[in-house]
Amino acid sequence: MKFYYAVPLVLFLAGCCAAQQPTSAKDTGKIIRLDPAFDAIVPKDAKIEKIAGGFTFTEGPVWRPEGVLWFSDVPGNLVRSITPGGLVNVIIENAGGTPVNPPRGAFVGPNGMISDKDGAVLLCQHTNRQIVRVTKELKMTPYIDKFEGHRLNSPNDLVYRSDG
Repeated sequence: MKFYYAVPLVLFLAGCCAAQQPTSAKDTGKIIRLDPAFDAIVPKDAKIEKIAGGFTFTEGPVWRPEGVLWFSDVPGNLVRSITPGGLVNVIIENAGGTPVNPPRGAFVGPNGMISDKDGAVLLCQHTNRQIVRVTKELKMTPYIDKFEGHRLNSPNDLVYRSDG
């Protein structure tokens, strides 16, 4: 099951880097198979396909039940969604908080995301120095902002155990 999520996410992130645009479809990369177990989850004729681009620094991809992928646009301070067909939408603005006079290019936005056991999304916020819970109505409420009595610095990535 881990591979089912890992492979599409790795391929998605590779396509969102601010690298030079490929000149043809064959220049999008290649799949290197280092373990025979990989063949059980990725067909031998699979190709890497770039479905969107133009992003500076993306993070935290998470598949949603409605069939879209959410991801963080860290310097843009946005959470975006992308459909399998490549339609990109902004779904949360100021997703990392509302910074005051941030330096140009500062990582002020959201970062890692993960679905919780109830289907909401836990989202790391750099500016607000906390993790928030995002409901399906896109309402954000604080989830955690301290550890051992100290404010979080810049929460980054999340892991969610299957038992909650």
